[in-house]
Amino acid sequence: MYSNFKEQAIEYVKQAVHEDNQGNYSNAFPLYMNALEYFKTHLKYEKNPKIKEAITQKFTEYLRRAEEIRAVLDDGGAGPASNGDAAVATRPKSKPKDGEGGGGGGDGEDAEQSKLRSGLNSAIIREKPNVNWNDVAGLESAKQALQEAVILPVKFPQFFTGSMTLIPSSLDVLLLKAMIGMPLGSLRIPPIELLLKAMIAGLESAKQALQEAVILPMKFPQFFYWKSLLTNVFSNGGSSPTEVESVMIHGLVKPSFFVILRPSQMALVSIIPIPPSPEIFILNAMIGKRRPWRAFLLYGPPGTGKSYLAKAVATEADSTFFSISSSDLVSKWMGESEKLVSNLFQMARESAPSIIFIDEIDSLCGQRGEGNESEASRRIKTELLVQMQGVGNNDQKVLVLAATNTPYALDQAIRRRFDKRIYIPLPDLKARQHIFKVHLGDTPHNLTESDFENLARKTEGFSGSDISVTVKDVLFEPVRKTQDAMFFFKSTDDMWVPCGPKQRGAVQVSMQELAEQGLAAKILPPPITKSDFDKVLVKQKPTVSKSDLNVHERFTKEFGEEG
Repeated sequence: MYSNFKEQAIEYVKQAVHEDNQGNYSNAFPLYMNALEYFKTHLKYEKNPKIKEAITQKFTEYLRRAEEIRAVLDDGGAGPASNGDAAVATRPKSKPKDGEGGGGGGDGEDAEQSKLRSGLNSAIIREKPNVNWNDVAGLESAKQALQEAVILPVKFPQFFTGSMTLIPSSLDVLLLKAMIGMPLGSLRIPPIELLLKAMIAGLESAKQALQEAVILPMKFPQFFYWKSLLTNVFSNGGSSPTEVESVMIHGLVKPSFFVILRPSQMALVSIIPIPPSPEIFILNAMIGKRRPWRAFLLYGPPGTGKSYLAKAVATEADSTFFSISSSDLVSKWMGESEKLVSNLFQMARESAPSIIFIDEIDSLCGQRGEGNESEASRRIKTELLVQMQGVGNNDQKVLVLAATNTPYALDQAIRRRFDKRIYIPLPDLKARQHIFKVHLGDTPHNLTESDFENLARKTEGFSGSDISVTVKDVLFEPVRKTQDAMFFFKSTDDMWVPCGPKQRGAVQVSMQELAEQGLAAKILPPPITKSDFDKVLVKQKPTVSKSDLNVHERFTKEFGEEG
């Protein structure tokens, strides 16, 4: 019987294509929609996978055509491009507004780019997640690496090559230009050295790594190599350097910028007018090869805290944070997915310092050449590779942070783009203790440090997510006790607490009876006890198998490093 649905759908398609070719789009649209409904119903009953795949492909083509026609009908403009079985889904162009010329594509491109960016704006984390370093148990090496990549380059940019220190700080930006004929006496630069000292102590390994990458370069520029550009240059025509080193001032000057200085020339011009008696300027430019990390891959079994660690990065780093999933970058329109990737990185550069976090990156960047890979998927990977390479762009203040549960599924070229590949393992004993405390929070309980240690020992092999589920179940145990209790006593703060029959002041009454007496708001569950955890742990099992761990440990030996 279900074959009738397919036959009816084909009949509607024939009529729709006929009307479409005649230019009768108002008639073609409802016919396409009727055909789609019958195809959809037929797919529910079709058992043959090959036939099902063929119908799905046709369904997609007709759906695309119907959407194009609807867009044209909504705009009241001319019809879309002619239909065809091999048609490729392309976004219909908007009709120019009154007064707009049809010859130039600038306005249309601006509108399209604006639309793409508006979709990506939702990926920006406007409010910092309520997660900090102390909430992430263990993972010290991972924290250190993330600090090197995220926090240090933002807060301590002077640690890295390519930054400029200006004194006095009130003069925000100085522009180096090759200006011939400007008298040297217009600016006085005495011989002086900038001496700064700072110390960072007591950093845990993971946090330290992130600080080295993001925080230290901003707050402690003296940790990196510097060289004075202009020294011993006086207004009376003293000695002068013969060459100015390669300089970058906040990305405004090309790296290869050399200037010859003579007594009658000068190469330093401020975009702020120089007063008659200028302040003393000291220009230092970094030398050396130190650069911030640009791409991090966090991998490990599910539930070990990869996304949680990214939330902590968003909280700790003073950066624009883009949280991206595959759905944010995949579009049904031909060529739009690549534009989304390109616009994402362009927005990140404009908002620098910034972090792009891509969760489940394996869904976007699987191995190329696999049978299930589409042309659109290949184009997305290619564009992502180009953007991560950063050729021709200043990406020193853009970090790509990605997470995956299946590192071997990643394309080799994508894997190579990640400077650091950090294994996020199952939590150890100390980390499990901490996770229990974090998830229990300030909920009333009577557990001791010894109890937490015993719980950690009983949960060997549990992931952070497994412990979270366990604690969530435990939190309901006092509620269950309250529901089943037959005795309550009245506490000093006028609250009714469940108890045993031998408790002093115990009253034989149920929770339902107290509620019927109008005392529902006065019922208080008892504190959580160790026996509550013991009861729940009997039925809780770890979700990560030994074989899963072996896969990640093998990947770590080949390509990664311990977190």
